[in-house]
Amino acid sequence: MYEKKIANVSIVVIFLGLIRCISEFFRLEYVLGDQINIPIIKPFVIGSLVSATGAFVMIILYFLSKYKMILLIGIITIILMLIIK
Repeated sequence: MYEKKIANVSIVVIFLGLIRCISEFFRLEYVLGDQINIPIIKPFVIGSLVSATGAFVMIILYFLSKYKMILLIGIITIILMLIIK
């Protein structure tokens, strides 16, 4: 019973990470203006891809009722996002 709730929270946390990575581009665009370039935004684009892929896998696992795997994928996704940044 608690596994399902933890899986739900894990998916929400990864989606919040995805929103943060995507919104960081707009923050940098506001702060840097025309000086924004690819090396500056590259970690955020890669982080967005990692987060989106993790969320996709977690949702598929949710439909398959693999709640412990969702938690594991969520932890791996967060660790990867921390390594990228």
